[in-house]
Amino acid sequence: MSTIKLASAIDQACKDLTWIYEAVAKVGASGTLAAESYKFFDGSSDLATQLEHAKNMLPVRDVAFAAAKAFPTRTSATAPTKFLFNGVEVTFKQGRYLSVQNYVTTTWALYDALAKVAGILCCVDERSKNPAKPVKLPEDFLRGQKYVGGRVHDHLKGAYGWPVGISYAVRNWVVHDGHSQNGVELFKYDSSTTAPFELSDGAWDKIQDKCMGEYKADSSQTRLRPFPEIHKDLLEGMARCHEEADEAMAFVLLWAPGATKLQASILFPRDSASLLTPKPPLTHP
Repeated sequence: MSTIKLASAIDQACKDLTWIYEAVAKVGASGTLAAESYKFFDGSSDLATQLEHAKNMLPVRDVAFAAAKAFPTRTSATAPTKFLFNGVEVTFKQGRYLSVQNYVTTTWALYDALAKVAGILCCVDERSKNPAKPVKLPEDFLRGQKYVGGRVHDHLKGAYGWPVGISYAVRNWVVHDGHSQNGVELFKYDSSTTAPFELSDGAWDKIQDKCMGEYKADSSQTRLRPFPEIHKDLLEGMARCHEEADEAMAFVLLWAPGATKLQASILFPRDSASLLTPKPPLTHP
């Protein structure tokens, strides 16, 4: 799991946002920028708090992954055909689904929280000023060509579009469809010993079709060489995809607050200078 890079990016973003908040506080009511500008900069403290809360999801995700990986070995001592999920006896199929769902949805809760903050800082007004519809990594940063500039869409889509799309398609499957989608089972086997996380051929085809059709991504949009065989082991494949999505989010989190800090550092010195420079005495004709 590549939580170190993402954690460091979150820390740096929080430092940049705190710097902005402290800088605008020094300007106070005597600033010469428009009120809307100061309102934007003044929100940096709240955004930093949101990022700190999101960072707490990193160890939760690690626990969810470890629990899912260990689940096939959690046989019940009293019922050999049953497995333990949080101390409850379940079938392997039930527990595997719940374990994978926990891991994938926890991961996307993290990405949604981070993308929301980054989007407020760097997306166009249509998206950044719409709190009813927070910015998302797949919809806005990857698919929404008109929502963010600075070539960010090109960088993200070309480098990370495929692993992010695959992960998002799996996330939507387990959240909305359960074990199967239109009669197609997600997993190939219902055994803890025979490739417990191998996808069915039909499910892998559906997931790829979703990425290429709805998400407009393709298998060339990745930095992984070679790309992992996700259909052979969904759990390990998701971990690799999430390492790439982590890197994509780290890039956005270093760029968006960093660019906002640069805006402030360019605009604020004029106000600071006006506070320090004595005003000339009034003259009368």
